[in-house]
Amino acid sequence: MDNKYYVYRYRVKNTNEVFYIGKGSGNRYKDVSPKGRNKYFMNMFNSHECECQILNAGMQENEAFELEKLLIDYYRRYTKNRLTNICDGGEGVSGHHWTEEEKKEISLRNQGEKN
Repeated sequence: MDNKYYVYRYRVKNTNEVFYIGKGSGNRYKDVSPKGRNKYFMNMFNSHECECQILNAGMQENEAFELEKLLIDYYRRYTKNRLTNICDGGEGVSGHHWTEEEKKEISLRNQGEKN
């Protein structure tokens, strides 16, 4: 079993407001490119001085997914933090790279949808 996963959070430095909880491996926590993050995350990151903290490392992927879900739920229910996470956590496939065909299918399915 591979224990290379971790759970991390982003927060605004001067207020300590947590705005993102994530699960990753490798350098995922450092990826702050618009291609790798949602627009809500990017808005917070670009308008505040932020820092990332790894909360727990050396986990198996399923453990990291579970902790991610628990933390997102906790911050949404019991704090005044405004998370930029779009989903509830525990989702995704690590290392998956979308093929051009998959991207076109998703694009076609989402045409006409409003966020």
